[in-house]
Amino acid sequence: MSIIAHLQSLGPGGEAVVSWIEFYEDSLDRAKNRYKGEEWDAYFEKWSSQTALKPLKSYSMTALDDVAPGVYVIDSSTWAPKPNMFDETLAAMIEAKQIFE
Repeated sequence: MSIIAHLQSLGPGGEAVVSWIEFYEDSLDRAKNRYKGEEWDAYFEKWSSQTALKPLKSYSMTALDDVAPGVYVIDSSTWAPKPNMFDETLAAMIEAKQIFE
């Protein structure tokens, strides 16, 4: 599994959207690798306790074309900062980065 977590700005109404995207080889790879271990538990405990973000949408899709070699199942979730909480949002992203390092 590969993961991208980033803060992006995409025009009006899309400012400072936080994205979490997971890439898997196939459905079996997703079932085998998704959210296991102490590192994941620590990450999700910290992420779930944050109060700066509101969920926007989440989805899972199967790619019909090669997105990248060997990547066929993609899960994506997005959040937006709550009003006047941009600094807290950035701090949550930096903390998430530290967990992975």
